[in-house]
Amino acid sequence: PLTTINENNPFLINSIKRLLIGSIFAGFFISNNIYPTTIPEMTMPIYMKLTALTVTILGFMLALELSLITHNLKLEHPTNMFKFSNLLGYYPTIMHRLPPLANLSMSQ
Repeated sequence: PLTTINENNPFLINSIKRLLIGSIFAGFFISNNIYPTTIPEMTMPIYMKLTALTVTILGFMLALELSLITHNLKLEHPTNMFKFSNLLGYYPTIMHRLPPLANLSMSQ
């Protein structure tokens, strides 16, 4: 027989909550009280900034150009909606229904 384990004990849950909150605050205080030995450089070189700006502007111009090209695009609509190829011209009614009927009759 299986034993049911009830883990909804409030003493267990409260102790895990206290451990969670205490570790979050301890990590925050410890990381704020340790000073870095060297100050990291927080800026990017000017060529990286200009490259990012150039790529962004080129992407915007390309998207705008594609939008204008597709906006002015004239699509040709078919004048005759019913053509021989989509009116089951290749499948006569007899041949279209005879093989499935034979297959279903043989499978009984």
